[in-house]
Amino acid sequence: MSKGGPQLLAKTASKTDDPQTLRMVAGVLPNLCGNESIHVMLKDEGGIKALVRMTSFANSEVIAQVAIGMTNFAKCEPRGIMQGRRKGRSLLVEEGALEWLVANAEPTSA
Repeated sequence: MSKGGPQLLAKTASKTDDPQTLRMVAGVLPNLCGNESIHVMLKDEGGIKALVRMTSFANSEVIAQVAIGMTNFAKCEPRGIMQGRRKGRSLLVEEGALEWLVANAEPTSA
C-alpha cells in the first residue's frame, strides 16, 4: 500500500464509467477501509473521495460496495480515536461521505 495503491484505485475509478471496473475498484476499497492503519493514506491518496464519487453511478452493485466501504471505515475509525491514536473529525466527514449517507438514507420498516 505504501507504493500508491489507493491513489491508483482512485485514478482508475475517476477515469472510467465501465460498471465492471467500478465494481472491482469498489470491491477493493471496502477491504482497505477495514484496515485502520491505512485510513489516513486512503484519505491523502483520494481513496475516500473515490468512494464518494462512485456513488454517482446508477449501478446498485457499485453503490452497495461503496456503502460497505463506508461502513468498514466507520467501524474502524472510532477505535483509533478511543485508543488515543487519532484526534479530530472523522475522515469520512472531512471527505464528504456523511452528506452522501444522509442524502441517501432511507427509513427501514420496523
